[in-house]
Amino acid sequence: MVKLEHRKEATEDKKITVLPPPEKMFIPFCQHLGKLGLLEVKPGDKVITGQRIASAGAMPSAAVHSSVTGTVSSIETCAHPVLGRCSAAVIETRLPDSYAFRAREARDVDSLQPEELLDIIRDAGLVGMGGAGFPSFLKLKPPVRVRTLIVNGAECEPYLTSDYRLMLEKSDEIIKGALLLGRILGAEDICIAVEDNKPRAVELLLAKASGPLRVKKLRSFYPQGGEKQLIKSVLGREVPRGKLPFEAGAVVQNVATVFAAYEAVFLGKPLYERVVTVTGDCLSNPANLLVRTGTPISALISFCGPLKEEPRRIIIGGPMMGITQAGIDVPVIKTTSGVLVLGEKSGRILEESACIRCGRCVRVCSTGLLPCMLGAAAEKGMLEEAKRHGLADCLECGACAYVCPANRRLVQYIKKAKAEAAR
Repeated sequence: MVKLEHRKEATEDKKITVLPPPEKMFIPFCQHLGKLGLLEVKPGDKVITGQRIASAGAMPSAAVHSSVTGTVSSIETCAHPVLGRCSAAVIETRLPDSYAFRAREARDVDSLQPEELLDIIRDAGLVGMGGAGFPSFLKLKPPVRVRTLIVNGAECEPYLTSDYRLMLEKSDEIIKGALLLGRILGAEDICIAVEDNKPRAVELLLAKASGPLRVKKLRSFYPQGGEKQLIKSVLGREVPRGKLPFEAGAVVQNVATVFAAYEAVFLGKPLYERVVTVTGDCLSNPANLLVRTGTPISALISFCGPLKEEPRRIIIGGPMMGITQAGIDVPVIKTTSGVLVLGEKSGRILEESACIRCGRCVRVCSTGLLPCMLGAAAEKGMLEEAKRHGLADCLECGACAYVCPANRRLVQYIKKAKAEAAR
């Protein structure tokens, strides 16, 4: 665990602004952790906003919906912020919005059974929006009953404020969404967990919390927002190595996912847009934007410009766990929480040297691993050795690389090893 500079001041007071969709969208058929969706459109098809364009394939998978009304001009392999390249629908958006969904009456929502709510969330294509992207309907049906639902409002990554703005501007909807997910799980305890560097959000949610729902203020450190760390902070329980959160009696859902669940159930709205923090020392006008999936990040950067200097590095996500991009043609997807546009000072890449065996990475690892040994095995492609050192348990939080005086690219090696192991 480490104490980081928050660097949230550029956008923490910026209200959510709607970014108009550009004339051409690139909507990947995989915006989740798991298998590619099954295509349901072809070139020449007319689509409307919220229409499903890919159904869930082999599990784990999630449905994908059109974020605009327009014409599918092609199906092609396009840039992807996580996978590098992915099959996507290219949609021309010169038509006004028509919608493939409608809102439900509140009394109708009250009558829905947990199984029906789960079906709605599955059909809406909800995934974990904190970064992992695991299909939500799978996470919401654990093999054993859990007592506690934890709503993750920690947002411990520096720079990012999209979850914070949601908590300030959509607190009623988040509370309703949390109660819905609590109904699905049969949870007796619903806790919204927020770091103490967000006092306005804590105060607002505390004033509105009642019944089975409570708010817990957490000490601010990194990576407080990790699932296992959050369970320990909220419930005082350790999730053993190799085990999953439900085995400790809890399910964790990001605050943005909870808001999306509210929209799916009450508004009938699939997940096709999200709030994204766009910030960095290169931008003149950083912002929190409501962005439709498939929007190239070039449109976000242009909206928040003009540029003060030429970017040295562009990261999707936060600086600790985010992924550096090779260009600005990658689209926003369901898991895109931020776009960081960093200049010469903040975006420079330090030269790597050999491990000096200082042990700093071991002291900050919140999972109790030996990152130096795990990283060395991963770098050399020794997968079995990496697995013995806890490859599957690594959160990829980046704390080890942050404190490393040798600038070892530990997280990159571990991410690569995980991808190879999955293949």
